[in-house]
Amino acid sequence: MASTISLARDEAWAQTIEDEWDASGIKRYAEKKVIYSSDESSDDLHGVFIQGIPGQAGITIYHTAAGPRDLFLHFTAARLVNCGYSVFIADLYGDEYGQGWQSEFSSKKREELKDIKILRKVMSMVKDGNQSSLPKKEKN
Repeated sequence: MASTISLARDEAWAQTIEDEWDASGIKRYAEKKVIYSSDESSDDLHGVFIQGIPGQAGITIYHTAAGPRDLFLHFTAARLVNCGYSVFIADLYGDEYGQGWQSEFSSKKREELKDIKILRKVMSMVKDGNQSSLPKKEKN
């Protein structure tokens, strides 16, 4: 299994996004990894939660064909957090290390998601993962 996370298709693309992010002045927020799965699946999904202003609305971002380990998604999330929103980057592939950038991995996962039963299961897992990432409310 890969030990480093791939966040872009290549170094040049990553540098372009990094340069744009730096030029924007938008800070990089702390990201909380959220691992979620269902009772009937051994596959883990690997989302990311970024806390905005408590009490403000939250937004779930679904990834493109490249998968959830995409520097552009993280930049987009930071822009939304900068506006006060909490953001959850959902994982539909089970892509912990950026394998979505490899067409053999992502094309197989996209094919699996064409099965409505699998898609419904994954979307349910995303909903559960999103809920588990939210800060717990204190009881008075």
